[in-house]
Amino acid sequence: MTEPSGGHWLNLSEVLKATMPTLIPGVVDENHKRGNPVDILPFSQANHTGSSIYWLRSGQDAEGDVANIGIGGQTSFSESVTFVRKETDLKICYIQRKLDKFVPAMYGTFNNYEELMIQDAMKAITKKAGDKIIYDDYTYDANKLQMNGIHAWA
Repeated sequence: MTEPSGGHWLNLSEVLKATMPTLIPGVVDENHKRGNPVDILPFSQANHTGSSIYWLRSGQDAEGDVANIGIGGQTSFSESVTFVRKETDLKICYIQRKLDKFVPAMYGTFNNYEELMIQDAMKAITKKAGDKIIYDDYTYDANKLQMNGIHAWA
């Protein structure tokens, strides 16, 4: 059993893999998760909105106002579009890592240690957010930290 790394990686053996001189600089082959909803859904910043965010959902749209008209016919104006104001509580997901102290030489290598850790953290959060968009359910979370995912709407 190898000694823990004291930070982001599982153990020192994993840390040392990124210091090998024969590596292609800056390239880490990723384990992609296909079909993540994060890749296709629109997202918006929620800066300075407090603990919730509001948006408008289309209520009555103008489809019912589309009319047929003959050549030279009289047109008329119509008014029917409505909106429904929606609100949801903002949720926070995070991953916290400390920087390994055992291999200081890795900070200056072509595979920048801090950059690799941040990239790994971002990939993990993105994958987890995709799962949460589908499977989170506010109903079964005693601490009410989950959001309502698509699964909860079904």
